[in-house]
Amino acid sequence: MRQNLCQAMIYEVIVIGAGVEGSATGYYLTSRGTKNVLLLEQFDAIHTRGSSHGGSRMAADTYRERFYVDMMHEGFGMWKEIEERSGKKLYTKNGLLGFGTSAVTRFSSALQSNNVRHKIMTGR
Repeated sequence: MRQNLCQAMIYEVIVIGAGVEGSATGYYLTSRGTKNVLLLEQFDAIHTRGSSHGGSRMAADTYRERFYVDMMHEGFGMWKEIEERSGKKLYTKNGLLGFGTSAVTRFSSALQSNNVRHKIMTGR
């Protein structure tokens, strides 16, 4: 009996935090063949302390580094996959509106260098 108990406590991966990021990590690890994954969360399953609490959140590909742009595009594909599997609409794509000279210059430069489609509008 004791031997089985010890074996049950061995995990290939332990994910600290079972919010959106941690749960997604656990989901994709198991969907790709990892057998023993443990998610650890400090709060109850339904709480208001997580970064995804509330009515809306933003996911964007407006980064200077190509790595983050590529990572977000891969993530958007994963959202679509989860929607198809669950039969539920989970993600709505909207635009991003930035104001101010420095914001426009910074975002436009980053978007252009990463081949992200965008449009600059002026008040003139």
